[in-house]
Amino acid sequence: MGLSDLSVEYALAGKSVTYNLSCEGDQGLIIGRRGETLDSLQYLARLVANRAGKDYDHVSINVGNYREKREAGLRALAKRSASQVLKY
Repeated sequence: MGLSDLSVEYALAGKSVTYNLSCEGDQGLIIGRRGETLDSLQYLARLVANRAGKDYDHVSINVGNYREKREAGLRALAKRSASQVLKY
């Protein structure tokens, strides 16, 4: 993908693991349009992590706090939409 200085940190919590990626350059290449590339990478990681065992492990991949920013944006959109509904 042409990214340099890619670093991966992970955090374990029970049966879930979260990978936080950071890199120099355009993180949008990993995220993709509306997070589609990031979701696809996460899906592939889940397939690999859960293919051998009977237990299901939850795998999450995040780049540059994209998931937190996206959640905050969706919450703000929901509040704006609710206020428009109440107004009209």
